[in-house]
Amino acid sequence: MEILALALAGQQRHAEAMDVLDEILTLRPNHLRSILGRAECLYSMGRGEEALDQYRLFLSMLPDTSGTSGVEARIAELEAVDE
Repeated sequence: MEILALALAGQQRHAEAMDVLDEILTLRPNHLRSILGRAECLYSMGRGEEALDQYRLFLSMLPDTSGTSGVEARIAELEAVDE
């Protein structure tokens, strides 16, 4: 199902990708790639506040945040919009 979500998002079909990601998260609530996928879809759909929540959730669940500079940059970008 994760591959389907990626394919849909890659085709700019973000709402459909979100439906698939939500199904995954119903079965596996701590599935980090799906949480990050939701954040990316929400961001692409212009739903910044919701995306920000998902990015923060993603980071909070990581045991090691090294290598997450892209996510941290996206959070900073979205926080700047809120100001």
